[in-house]
Amino acid sequence: MRHWFRSKQTVRLGLLAAMVVILAIVSLPPSLHEVHSPGATPLSVAAFDSDASIGWLSGGPSQSLADIKCVSYVSQPTRCDANALSNHFPELTQHPQVLYLIWPHCIWIENGNYVKSQGFNLDFLPATRTLVIHCYAATPWLLLPPPNSGSGTRPSPLRALLAIPTASIGAGDVKIWENDRLEHLVGDQSTEFQVATATVS
Repeated sequence: MRHWFRSKQTVRLGLLAAMVVILAIVSLPPSLHEVHSPGATPLSVAAFDSDASIGWLSGGPSQSLADIKCVSYVSQPTRCDANALSNHFPELTQHPQVLYLIWPHCIWIENGNYVKSQGFNLDFLPATRTLVIHCYAATPWLLLPPPNSGSGTRPSPLRALLAIPTASIGAGDVKIWENDRLEHLVGDQSTEFQVATATVS
C-alpha cells in the first residue's frame, strides 16, 4: 500500500514538473541576442533614426548622401538640405566607402499581434554577395494582446538611415535581404525577403 502511494506521488510530481516546463516554454521569452548567418562577416553599421525634427523619405540605396531624401519638421515640413542634415546629425558625413540605405524598422505579426524588433545587426555573405539585416525579438509563445488593442492596426515604422561600411564588401552588385527572427525558448521563427539591390563601387 505504501509503495502504491509513493508511485502515485511520483506520478503527480512528474506531471507537475512537466506542466511547469510547458508553462515556461509558452510564457517566458529567451535571452535576447544578435543573429548571425553561418560564414558571414558581421558589419558595424550606424543608424540615424527619424525623429520629431527629421524624417527620412523612402528611396533606393546609394553611396552618395546627395541621393538621400528627407523632410524637416522644424518650422513647417520642407525638403531637407545638406545644412539641415549636418546640423541635426553632425556625425553623418559623406564617406567614399559607405552605402546609405533608408530602412523602415522591422515590424511583423505573430499570433495576430504586431511585434517590433528589439534589435538588429548586419551580416555580409561574401559567397553570394548578400547583405542581411537581421531583425530579432525574444518573445514567449503565448503572446497576449495588449489591453485596448482595438482593431490591431499596424503601427507606422519610423524609417532609419543606415550607413553601411563597404570596405569588406568590395566593388560589385549586392543583394540586400531582411531576416525577421522571433526567438522562443523552443522553436524559433524566421522569415526572409529581399529589400533592395545596390551597386558598390
